[in-house]
Amino acid sequence: MNKKYYLFQVTTSYVTKNKLEADVYLYIKKLDGTLIEADRLSAFKKHFNACIELLNEEHHRCKAISFDWFACNKTRGEQNFSLHFRGSGICNVSLTPAIYEPISESF
Repeated sequence: MNKKYYLFQVTTSYVTKNKLEADVYLYIKKLDGTLIEADRLSAFKKHFNACIELLNEEHHRCKAISFDWFACNKTRGEQNFSLHFRGSGICNVSLTPAIYEPISESF
């Protein structure tokens, strides 16, 4: 049985302007290539939001980073998501549906 996942992927990155943006970018870069189970996507987004808020508090002297998750086009009938940073262009991130098929154990 195939499980549904989303692939967290950094598609473009830009030069960071301050320590907050640098730390947010490092956090996002660590997640690059992560597979997220479709039924845990909502929990992942909440955790992601909380981590960015924590970084905002840690670097309170920098302008807080705000962002939105946008639903965009569909792939194989599944919704794609995009992460948009308001007021700063740290990077572009997409959550693309992926089907995980385990490799046979005969190897």
